[in-house]
Amino acid sequence: MCCFFTKVSQKAAASTKNVWVYDLPRANMPKFGKRTPFTRAHFTEFEAAYGSDPHGTSERSDQGEAGRFRVFSRDWIRERGDSLDISWLKDDNAEDAADLPEPSVLAREAMDELGGALAELEAILAELGEEVTE
Repeated sequence: MCCFFTKVSQKAAASTKNVWVYDLPRANMPKFGKRTPFTRAHFTEFEAAYGSDPHGTSERSDQGEAGRFRVFSRDWIRERGDSLDISWLKDDNAEDAADLPEPSVLAREAMDELGGALAELEAILAELGEEVTE
């Protein structure tokens, strides 16, 4: 989630009336990493929604519950305890907890992955001429 704030004035008390929120990385997006890098192309939709004015005064429209760009009033945010942890998109790729393997299986898979990562790091240290200590 991205929130952008424009400072109007130090003297302008309570100058924020609305907060525009763009939910990019959380729902229905690939997991970004080494194999799927986060690139400028991922910002195309945001740039179109945000508008061309870098100060945030371009005309915008709330894309509703099916869109990534929404506006929330300062009063609504205050009623939620000033939390900006706002989400509305349902992730179509999210797994149902009922379909997950048993915790012991998940723990074993995690240990296997960590063991593989540790072996790779030890190999890197060996290539660098460093002694691997246990």
